[in-house]
Amino acid sequence: MQIAGFVVSLVAIGIALVSIRFALREDKRADREERREERRVRREEEEAAVRKSREKEDRETRRVQRRGSLEAVAAELREASEIAFRCETAHVPSETEKLRIEEWPKHRDDLAWIRDVDLLTWNDLNNAYEQLARAKRDGAYPPPNGWLSQLAGRVVGLSD
Repeated sequence: MQIAGFVVSLVAIGIALVSIRFALREDKRADREERREERRVRREEEEAAVRKSREKEDRETRRVQRRGSLEAVAAELREASEIAFRCETAHVPSETEKLRIEEWPKHRDDLAWIRDVDLLTWNDLNNAYEQLARAKRDGAYPPPNGWLSQLAGRVVGLSD
């Protein structure tokens, strides 16, 4: 009888050990799952931070490009204004041949956002460059220098 009691005790201990082992295995599995979830969350946060940083860099790059395009167009308008001033006092067709009208066609697509922000300036830019092209091509009077200077100032003001 003692042997039977001893065997029963051994079986009970064995069952208890198996139960403990199973519980430990479940705890390890739960810990692995928890760590895996923590890594996934951390990875998503890092990816979001990288994405946010890239978006910020892209916005800054676009802002710098816009400012550069605005400055180039404004500088060309100021130069055209000086030529227009000389033509207002004494029209010299050779002066209109010096007009540079390369910047607007080059940057027009980059500056299309102006249409949404300030339609009047957009239309004035188109009109100014049409008149400057006509003056250069046909030797006609360029647009008034005051208007060109004022338009250059409005263009620069859009960069703020």
